[in-house]
Amino acid sequence: MSSRRNRRPVNPSQPAALAVDPETLSPPMRRAWERYREPDAIQHRPQGDGAHLYARVSDDDQAGPGRTSIDEQIRFCEKVLVGTEIPIVGRWRDEGHTGVSRLSERPIGRQLFAAVKSGEIVVCYRLDRFSRKTPFGLADVDALRQRGVGLFIAADHRWIPPAGNDLDPIDEFNLQQGIVLAQLERDLIVSRTNAGRRALLQRGYWPWAAAPYGWKRVHDGIGWKLVEDDYEQKALALMRRCYQRGASAPKITAALNEAGFRNRRGVRFEYSAVYVLLRKYVIPEAGTKSGAGTRSTRAKPNGNPAIGAASSSGVSAVVQQKIRDAERVQPIIRNQILNRACTSYRKLADALNYLEVETPRGGNWYPSSVRNAMAAAGVSFASLLGATAARNQKPAVEGVPVRPNRSERHAVRHLYQLHGNPRGRVQRATPDILFMRDRGATIDSIARVLV
Repeated sequence: MSSRRNRRPVNPSQPAALAVDPETLSPPMRRAWERYREPDAIQHRPQGDGAHLYARVSDDDQAGPGRTSIDEQIRFCEKVLVGTEIPIVGRWRDEGHTGVSRLSERPIGRQLFAAVKSGEIVVCYRLDRFSRKTPFGLADVDALRQRGVGLFIAADHRWIPPAGNDLDPIDEFNLQQGIVLAQLERDLIVSRTNAGRRALLQRGYWPWAAAPYGWKRVHDGIGWKLVEDDYEQKALALMRRCYQRGASAPKITAALNEAGFRNRRGVRFEYSAVYVLLRKYVIPEAGTKSGAGTRSTRAKPNGNPAIGAASSSGVSAVVQQKIRDAERVQPIIRNQILNRACTSYRKLADALNYLEVETPRGGNWYPSSVRNAMAAAGVSFASLLGATAARNQKPAVEGVPVRPNRSERHAVRHLYQLHGNPRGRVQRATPDILFMRDRGATIDSIARVLV
């Protein structure tokens, strides 16, 4: 009771006690005072040894000539650093990459991660330029903070210090909600764009900027209609004819260029572009094949046993057809093995192509197709020549010539002056080269004849 009576009443009119001098505090009090003291300067002022400016646009067209979006982002980031005495050590322009990915998965983002050091900061215009996916954006911010790198959002003047500096709860909430809103904005843009495209498609208009190959856009006063492009349709027709005859993509590319066709840029076709066109417009079923992986080199004359168990009648017909195809070429294969010393699948494939023996599918013979045909017919090297003879058999003098090796093909390419992708052209001339070489012709004479 006495202590309660002796307590001094609080007089609200009296001034508050002056702040203590931190130099007079004990070590525990000094550490607590440093942790909980109010900041001496503005809280959202960036601090660092150097600044990396990061700007991003999602489309290559936005970064093209005459577009100022990415330049404006860089200019604004430079403006907010005026008066901070933080030097600019790098400007990173991420052109044509979506924000729905980790920063480390973008080419420029990987370079930024490798270049930024502890004590430096990353400056971006808005959070949606940094990331448009909530989990990815938060993970990237945390990765930078753990490396001792701060993040400064220029448009909001928001400073996110490195790890070890506690974020104010409101600032952390604003950071998370900013990335959530960036993702929401992108999702709304995608939804509205898809709705507009759907409305145009329902009215018979093409909603995209580029027409598919073989077609061109024509504006009817309301929207873009697709009409056939005669020039590109002729190129596609040539691709289909070459493909139906068993030509590969390099051979189809050479045929297009030799026929004088050019792509939309007015230059010669490249193999990669022709391969994409084949997959899209010439071989539509190619995109429906499941999975990719290493194919087995084992001969499979009887097909897949699991499918055979499920549908015996259908698979039985396929097996019987394979056996009939194999028996058709079995005498030729036996003759080449016994009389022409073809003791490998590669030599047999070259011999069958040299003799122009038709394959079941109308293409060329390959070691795998020869192996499958021999397995279907029950023919093997050991059964015809014996185990020892099959290993020791040497090519006969009058046999079918062996496949030209790499050095010979290189010499022919050099003498023919074949540039670019000459392997397909040399392979087309292989029968003539083998025919003349088998009769003692030299490389110089072959080149003079074929040129």
